[in-house]
Amino acid sequence: MINKIALELCAVLNINNDFNTVHRYIGMAVVGSADHFKNCTGDVYQYNRNYKKVAEYRNIYEAAKKTGINRQHINAVVIGKRRTAGGFIFIRKTK
Repeated sequence: MINKIALELCAVLNINNDFNTVHRYIGMAVVGSADHFKNCTGDVYQYNRNYKKVAEYRNIYEAAKKTGINRQHINAVVIGKRRTAGGFIFIRKTK
């Protein structure tokens, strides 16, 4: 049930993958851990400053865990608020 609710929230809210913001925005308690919201994110590609592909991750959380770069900084690059995070460019896979 929690996964179904989480997926519905992802589809309706789509708030820049900042899941704490989602919880505050809808004014309710946490529906589960952030793991339930990982499906909201798509594949993320990591490039160096010369636009050479370095790595591919399933989501921002995985990219943050494997690179040690703050996930909010990676997200800011993905949505266009920052140019780089940790000296890298991150781009979301387009469908």
